[in-house]
Amino acid sequence: MSMLGSLADYSRLIMRAHNSAKTRYMMDALPPNLQQDVGW
Repeated sequence: MSMLGSLADYSRLIMRAHNSAKTRYMMDALPPNLQQDVGW
């Protein structure tokens, strides 16, 4: 794999981890009753 391909894979993994953490943070910020409604 070329260096650019490896860099693209690495950046894709970072973006996925960032989006996952952002979603987790937003879900934790919800009030407890809404967290139960969405099954968190």
